[in-house]
Amino acid sequence: MDSHPYVRLGLDRQGFMIFEHRIVMEKHIGGPLAAEEIVHHLNGNTRDNRLENLEVTTVSAHRALHNTKLNSISVRQIRELEKEEHPRWAIAVRFGVTTTTIGHIINGWTWTHVH
Repeated sequence: MDSHPYVRLGLDRQGFMIFEHRIVMEKHIGGPLAAEEIVHHLNGNTRDNRLENLEVTTVSAHRALHNTKLNSISVRQIRELEKEEHPRWAIAVRFGVTTTTIGHIINGWTWTHVH
């Protein structure tokens, strides 16, 4: 099984990865998603691409949705997983946040009050 958190279908003509969840949603809405639109997995399982598990949201709304999942305990766990050399994308999937959020925590740019 592919270890990537999302089901990948291949590359488009420009060399960008094609993700199954985006194709499912584009077929449902009858056209391409806008650049600022994100397909969110409602149950948190990024490999569950059934239409009833997907919703279209904006980048900012998606970020706000996932960032509410963190607390001081999870931030400590994130830092420990990084020390154990887990890939950042895997940590992000585990906690339902972006790799950017993980990077900000690891680099000490956010959650600075948690030691």
